[in-house]
Amino acid sequence: MVDTFGGIEGFTKAWNEYYKSLKSKGGYGTLRVLESIIKMMQYHDESAQSISILSDAELEHSISDSVTELIELNPVLAIHAARTLGWTLIPTNSV
Repeated sequence: MVDTFGGIEGFTKAWNEYYKSLKSKGGYGTLRVLESIIKMMQYHDESAQSISILSDAELEHSISDSVTELIELNPVLAIHAARTLGWTLIPTNSV
């Protein structure tokens, strides 16, 4: 959704405009918007807590797993990153 609205700022602006339009109409729509914000805040707090209880090694392993998964889904990222770092890529004949 953030990409659809052109980043965090665009998303926030659209969300605020939506809230204002619902508020002017009255009813429970504004409560649903506020409830969504509270749920996002709760999710953030829970995620932050789960990260803070990880050891440095566990956190590094988690990040490594995430990066590996991302590269498996889009191998071009690894090539781009290597070239950005100035590495020379030499293809091998693997079967």
